[in-house]
Amino acid sequence: MTFFSVNKFRSVCVVGLLLGALSGCGGGTDKWVEGREKVNPVSGIVTLDGKPVEGAVVMFISASKPISAQGLTDASGQYHLTTYEQHDGAVAGEHKVTVRKTEYKEVKSGNWTEEEPAMIKQSVELLPIEYATEKTTTLKKSVPEGGAQDLNIEL
Repeated sequence: MTFFSVNKFRSVCVVGLLLGALSGCGGGTDKWVEGREKVNPVSGIVTLDGKPVEGAVVMFISASKPISAQGLTDASGQYHLTTYEQHDGAVAGEHKVTVRKTEYKEVKSGNWTEEEPAMIKQSVELLPIEYATEKTTTLKKSVPEGGAQDLNIEL
């Protein structure tokens, strides 16, 4: 009679579970994937006073459809927009554009005392505030069918 060790038994169970998970529930697409708007690859560079901005969130908000795309700038200020899947782009047409870079600093709360110091995180915008929200931004970009790799944004 052969006995399995507890560790070997666990390994067999884990492999079985992984194989079951990887096999999925069937092929095809679902109604959410089929109903997606067509998107086009979009990228560009964000600069402030001619210098690249790293770590800014760029959002393109469609003027004609209830959909938006966003991206994060790298060290060179470059962004790639994402709507559904990483770097897939944005819908064609006119967009309002927001750009923001937020830092969080710890500050003393209103309840702070020497006996019970209480700190809170307060957000600080590092870019001009006028570009931070859909209501206040003056930035607009047009995404052509087929996309664009040069939709640069100067703040």
